[in-house]
Amino acid sequence: MRFWFNGNCCIPPAGLTDAIAKQIYDALAYHVVVANRKLRIKTVGAWSLQRTAQAVLATARHIVDPISAHLRVLYSMEGLYY
Repeated sequence: MRFWFNGNCCIPPAGLTDAIAKQIYDALAYHVVVANRKLRIKTVGAWSLQRTAQAVLATARHIVDPISAHLRVLYSMEGLYY
């Protein structure tokens, strides 16, 4: 938006109201976008850490579970209770 100053000292007659309103709107819109971006990055980061932890735990369970199943069979064959 191009602004031509017509010599008035007051904001409304000089036509600055629209220019100021547009600048304020742009600043607020930028602030909202930046705030949402930071929140989105935090949310995605937390989600990816959670998924990584779930994958690590699932892998650990998969590795440990056959061993514990084997031990259960041994304990039951010897009459031991687990």
